[in-house]
Amino acid sequence: MTGREKILAAMSPQGAASTPVVLCYPELFMRECWEKVTSVPWWGMYSHDIEMAVQAARDMLAITGEDRIRLWMSPPRDERQRYRIEGLDGKRARRIDTATGQVEELLRPPPGGFVSAHDQGWMDNRTYTSTDQIDAAMPLPPAETRQSLEAAGRLDKPRRILAEFGHDKMPWTQLPSPWDPLFALWGFEGLMVACAERPELVAYACRRVVQCNRIRIATWKAAGVELIWLEEGSSDQISPELHRRLVLPHMQELTAAIREAGMRSIYYYTGNPNDRLDVLLASGADALALEEGRKNFTIDIETVAEYADGRMALLGNLDEVNVLERGPIEAIRAEVARQLRAGRRNANRFIMGIGGPVTPNTPMEHVRAIAQIVHELSP
Repeated sequence: MTGREKILAAMSPQGAASTPVVLCYPELFMRECWEKVTSVPWWGMYSHDIEMAVQAARDMLAITGEDRIRLWMSPPRDERQRYRIEGLDGKRARRIDTATGQVEELLRPPPGGFVSAHDQGWMDNRTYTSTDQIDAAMPLPPAETRQSLEAAGRLDKPRRILAEFGHDKMPWTQLPSPWDPLFALWGFEGLMVACAERPELVAYACRRVVQCNRIRIATWKAAGVELIWLEEGSSDQISPELHRRLVLPHMQELTAAIREAGMRSIYYYTGNPNDRLDVLLASGADALALEEGRKNFTIDIETVAEYADGRMALLGNLDEVNVLERGPIEAIRAEVARQLRAGRRNANRFIMGIGGPVTPNTPMEHVRAIAQIVHELSP
């Protein structure tokens, strides 16, 4: 079976005879471990050079052995032809606009990445009192047809990636859950207050995210994506009852839209799921991914598998610090074997994964070991 076929089988009611493997946040793995993974220069992460991106993906897959490949849109063709990048040293590069001569300095991201506007948004406290304000803060993205994407050259990169890897790997990309963008809208405190005082506005904002995502789904469908990773963070800060009432209906609408487009979805829930597993299983997603549980709570994959009982595919949540980074290979083998047993308990509706991104100090032989052990124990 190809990797794509394994993932589809794992998401089917019949389950997969051979367990697929995926990595959590492969783009963060590349950012943190670039020179350990590829010979492409670090500033390749900024480059519009499609062949450079393909080589970096080829090198990464040689280490991870995962069964997905992420698709990225190309910048417009005229923009790719207009700019070039020159590396200066291990931390700096420059992007040159050949039409104007303007030079922009590029800095290598530090471990953990730069603080983004989205991250800053968590710290701000804003108040929204009307649906018009929410619409203005979250404008609908432009609707793009296959013809317009082709004319601009924006499909050049995903098509090249598919030509290289699409015969074997499942093409995927990421979209936000209905809940996730709300922190950048209200800020953490503002969102918590809004959930208590203006829940109808929170529900409207969730619906607005779905409206935006419907347009993006059509765009990614044109690019060849078949799997959407839906990330949701910190909704465990509201009660299971509020989660069910404010967020779940819109998550169900989103996963239904993905399925109507002929695609699959993975719901990556970051937070404590233990008091709301029934809500997560009702999401309509094809698979549920969870963290490894190092935030003062425990997520035991065998317990989750017993509760799910084959109703939904699960992803493994191998601990990326205490096991993958720090553990000997024997500990990784034992944990992978335990996770595979949980997968069998879930009617073989299981994809081997890790609970979070690979950390910078993780030995590459440990990363390689995951897929090698899975292939050995799950022929």
